[in-house]
Amino acid sequence: MSVKHFACLLPHALRINLLTYPLLFMLLATAISNMLGQEEPFPMNWEGTWSGKLEIYYQNQLRQSVPMELSIRPIDSMRWEYQTIYSPSKNPVEKAYELVAQSPERGQYIIDEKNGILLQAQYQEGCLYSAFEVMGNHLQSRICLRDGNLHYEIVSGPASPAKTTGDVVMGSDTIPPVQVFSRPSVQRAILKKVTSP
Repeated sequence: MSVKHFACLLPHALRINLLTYPLLFMLLATAISNMLGQEEPFPMNWEGTWSGKLEIYYQNQLRQSVPMELSIRPIDSMRWEYQTIYSPSKNPVEKAYELVAQSPERGQYIIDEKNGILLQAQYQEGCLYSAFEVMGNHLQSRICLRDGNLHYEIVSGPASPAKTTGDVVMGSDTIPPVQVFSRPSVQRAILKKVTSP
């Protein structure tokens, strides 16, 4: 049988088999779809070592750029080593934390700094968020897995408001007071995976 003849018969054979065994075809299509779309859940899909350059901005000016590594490794089924290293090749600054699953079905995690500080973190749609205040500064952290890279960002500024606005009556509307906060400092990095666990 020639290749051309086989190619002509193939669609007819497939049609007969798929019509004869519709349940088998449906199960096969579902299995293939599940295999292609299957992805490890957080934080297993973040495990490994990630590397990049942390850029530190203040009032829109780049003030510093340092190499950065983030290592995420499982300790057990509910805890992960969460280690950040700045300038890993010379004079490294290491921060060894733990990521603890508190209520993973709700996306609730804790970042344990291993010194009595426990930060609440929320995982939502590929991103891990946290916000905290320390020594008069408010920090908002966001790390997102996008296109195979971790996008790391911390925005910070004074915890006290820069000003209060609103608090007026306009016609029949009472506008509530709104506190406005300054966030002049931004730390940002795109981290690429260099090793898997």
